[in-house]
Amino acid sequence: MKRLLLFIPFLLAFTCNDRNDEQTAECIDYEAINENAICTEEYLPVCGCNMVTYSNQCKATIAGVQSFTKGACSSVEVEKEFTLWNSMGIQSYSFDLMVSCYCIIDEPYSITVVEGEPTSITGNEEWGHEGIPLTIEELFTKIKDLLSQEPYQHSLEFDPEYGYPTSVYFDMDEQIADEEIGYTIENFQILSD
Repeated sequence: MKRLLLFIPFLLAFTCNDRNDEQTAECIDYEAINENAICTEEYLPVCGCNMVTYSNQCKATIAGVQSFTKGACSSVEVEKEFTLWNSMGIQSYSFDLMVSCYCIIDEPYSITVVEGEPTSITGNEEWGHEGIPLTIEELFTKIKDLLSQEPYQHSLEFDPEYGYPTSVYFDMDEQIADEEIGYTIENFQILSD
C-alpha cells in the first residue's frame, strides 16, 4: 500500500507534463515555422494559443501558431507576473526607476521601499515625483491602468525570477506625438529586514 501511495504523485506529475506537451503540440505546428518569411511591421496584436503576444497575424502564423485571438495577451501576462511578484513576499527593497517621456526627467529615481512603503526617493528633485510609481505594486497598477486604455502600442518585460517589471513602454495614440511613456527598473535589490 505504501508503494502505491508513493507512486501516485509520480504518475500525476507525469500525466500533467504529457498534457502540457500535448497542448503545446496542438498550439504550435513546428513544420509551419518559417524564419525566412517577411511580414509587415503593422501593430495589430494577436494573442497566440501559447499565450504569447505577436504584433500581427502574419508574425503569429510564421511562428507556427495554429490559433490566436485579436488583442494582446498582456493582461494575462501581467496578472501572471503580478502573482509571481506577490508570491515572493518581498516588502523591503531598493531600485532605480528611469521614466522615459517627453519631459525634463533626465536621470533615474533611486527609491527605497521598507515594509511596502517608500522611505527614500532621490533624483530629479526639481521635477519632483508626483504621479511616479514609487513601489513595484504601484508600477503594476500603472501598467494595468494603461493597458485598460487600449494603447496603440506597448511592450512589457518582466524579471524571470521575481516577476517585477523591468521595462515597459506605452504609445497610447497613433495620432498624438509626445504622449509615450516608459518605465525601466534597474539595480533591484532585496533589503534584509
